[in-house]
Amino acid sequence: CVDGDLAKFSNKSIDAFNDVVDARCQFDRSVPYRNSTLTHLLRDSLEADAKVLLLCCVSSDEADMDNTLSALRFASRMQSVSIGKATKHIIGSKE
Repeated sequence: CVDGDLAKFSNKSIDAFNDVVDARCQFDRSVPYRNSTLTHLLRDSLEADAKVLLLCCVSSDEADMDNTLSALRFASRMQSVSIGKATKHIIGSKE
């Protein structure tokens, strides 16, 4: 089943993302960015001086209730995460 494979892949990526966030919140020296393609690609965006926006997609369809609840729980958990203050980076100069 293709949908089942996609769900397993999504859950694995979300679990890996959780591991990265947990490690960053605990200021671990070893952050498992390479455990998932998603976290590896987002590494620069998950550093201490970056600001991250998380969009949570939900559905009102009863068949999607489990995924919607899971997404809302994940978003609620991520809402409380604070790793550091974002800083402004200026690239180049205006003349």
